[in-house]
Amino acid sequence: MDIEEFAKGVHPRKKRSKLLPFKEQILALDLQGYTYPQIRDWLALNTVQVSMQMVHKFIAQEKAKSISTSSTVEPEANKKTPAGEREPGEPTHHTVTQADKIRAKLEEQKRNAESKHFKHDKTGNI
Repeated sequence: MDIEEFAKGVHPRKKRSKLLPFKEQILALDLQGYTYPQIRDWLALNTVQVSMQMVHKFIAQEKAKSISTSSTVEPEANKKTPAGEREPGEPTHHTVTQADKIRAKLEEQKRNAESKHFKHDKTGNI
């Protein structure tokens, strides 16, 4: 049996969540503050039987996807004008990463250490 004969008789498994058709509604319910059991109950009313953990996993994955796609796209406010400068009054958006926080903390510690360090010669004169 070659691959073509096999492909005619056997179809590949679809790797698609049965929650995907309800993605927008699920995310809207989550945004409105509904709990995972409440979202699961709403899905059950729409003939979709899933566990609460599946609802949680689906929402977490969709949020992660939206975060990763939004972080790769530069916000409209950060785009530069053709002259290469921002328009006056345009806000700048900068998300502070964990690395930025660590760098700032190290700089602060360095400044504190330098301010406590005495800069004088052996006679005590500065």
